[in-house]
Amino acid sequence: IHIENGAGFLAGGVYWPEAADLKKIRREIDGFHEDLEEILANKEFKKIFGKLDSDENNTLKSSPKDYDKTHPAIDFLKLKSFTASASLEGVDVTSENFVQEASKKLIVLKPLIEFLNRALTTE
Repeated sequence: IHIENGAGFLAGGVYWPEAADLKKIRREIDGFHEDLEEILANKEFKKIFGKLDSDENNTLKSSPKDYDKTHPAIDFLKLKSFTASASLEGVDVTSENFVQEASKKLIVLKPLIEFLNRALTTE
């Protein structure tokens, strides 16, 4: 959670992993992209986070080495960073229920974190 006056965000995932970790994450996506797609298709996830964060800076222009451009998960495999975030703009972070509401959102991130951790802890 990043909080600043009048703004901030709540996020989780793996931000710009080192090459070895990026390779592990891509290998996990290659073998289990249906799991990732299911996580991202979750109604609450889509409502809060939308999708994985991506822009031209953290997305390859072509398919990564060892992956065909027709791979069913090529859009995920092209990512260089695997995070999801939600803006806290306009949220009263001093309210009594802020921690509870933020916790609910973080719980929705848990399956994504578990997927990424599985990738990073599997040899």
